[in-house]
Amino acid sequence: MSQDKSPLADFTRAIERDPGDVRAYLERGQFYEKAGQYEQAIEDYSQVIRLDPIADVFYRRGNLYRKIKAFEPALADFDRAISLDPETARNWVGRGNTHFDRQAFEPAIANYSAALRLDPTYLAALYNRGKCYAEIKQDEAALADFTAVLQLDSQDAAAWLSRGRLYAKKGVYEIAITDYTKAIALDAADPLAFVGRGSSYTEIGEDTAALADFETALRLDPHEAKAYIGRGLLRAKQDDLAGAVADFDQAIRLNSADIEAWIMRGMFHYRQGQAESALADFAEAIRLDPLDARGAFGRALVYAGQGDHSRAVVNFSQALRHNPKFEAALVGRANSFHKLGEVEPALTDYKQALQLNPLDAAVFYNRGLLYHYLGQVEAALADYGQAARLNPHDSAAWYNRACLLAGQNRLDEALEDLRQALTVDQSGVILTNASTDPDFDPLRADLRFQKLLVEFST
Repeated sequence: MSQDKSPLADFTRAIERDPGDVRAYLERGQFYEKAGQYEQAIEDYSQVIRLDPIADVFYRRGNLYRKIKAFEPALADFDRAISLDPETARNWVGRGNTHFDRQAFEPAIANYSAALRLDPTYLAALYNRGKCYAEIKQDEAALADFTAVLQLDSQDAAAWLSRGRLYAKKGVYEIAITDYTKAIALDAADPLAFVGRGSSYTEIGEDTAALADFETALRLDPHEAKAYIGRGLLRAKQDDLAGAVADFDQAIRLNSADIEAWIMRGMFHYRQGQAESALADFAEAIRLDPLDARGAFGRALVYAGQGDHSRAVVNFSQALRHNPKFEAALVGRANSFHKLGEVEPALTDYKQALQLNPLDAAVFYNRGLLYHYLGQVEAALADYGQAARLNPHDSAAWYNRACLLAGQNRLDEALEDLRQALTVDQSGVILTNASTDPDFDPLRADLRFQKLLVEFST
């Protein structure tokens, strides 16, 4: 009978001959590790540690514990490796990687930084520290680390991709596109690089290039949910809501735990007037994350659109409990309070919304409507005026100011604002309304008013 000549058999025979053979245990452990048999490798490394507890083997066993997500024993092994050999950078990186995997990003950063003090050119430590900084939203520090990686190795596709994502997040889309293009040149099989570049193309209005990138990503991986999301957002931007919903259907089928996809599809259903479908999507988003304000906000929009302002207020309030600085929810709740005739809460919400964003023309306009309704003419004029200054193309703000000014017998100012309204209105609605609006009765016999209407009717 022939004897097994495999390396594994050789290691095992060596151990049988000498149960204290450290080298045989170590080499068999390495063999198991390369074969992906981590449990067996851990057993052999444990034997090595029992016989000769050196830092290298603690590092090896710690790495395997990390791979099987046994984080506590992994950390214990890296602690021992560092205590035995604190001058070897990879021991710190191993402990950093374990913290990273358990999403303890600040301890991970501390360990990567310790490794980099020992070896400033340790690429994995630089790159992984950059990823940690990105996770905790320290974007400038992350950019610095990814840039340092690229200065050391300009062929690192992952670093180009990660830096591109950060530039896109900062709104610097042209630089992001350059970085994504570098990543694609180095690894043209990565669908996420195409998704990232496609999203940046979408943001700068290069829709044809964006669509091409999303299509390429889907050819590379038909199961990449982010590619469907990117294409769906592009279609929504182009007012192809049916196409957008179809893409988000696919994204949700591939990853039903993605709250962003549920929220966005809910918004598209809302824009389509499909209230029940929108409510179902927002309900699922709330189930996935009850603390995410956007689910309740979306549901509030649907109820407000249905004229159910009491339920809208409840949901806007729920959104604001989770995010008190959610300006759109404050504005939505103020509008619903206005519809319900609850003046003081509406004014309070408008005021808070303007404290968050003093450049929001729509809020000034809506508050102006409320003051107009209350007969507080000067306050309404001030708000309509601010709305018109912030958005000079808001014909309704100019028109409503003109109506109030005419009622105050401030005819010159009324004519000036009415001219502005007629100038920016592209629909002809302002001209039609002005011809019969009783608010302009004080101007009806004024020749200037008559000439103005004739001027814009030809």
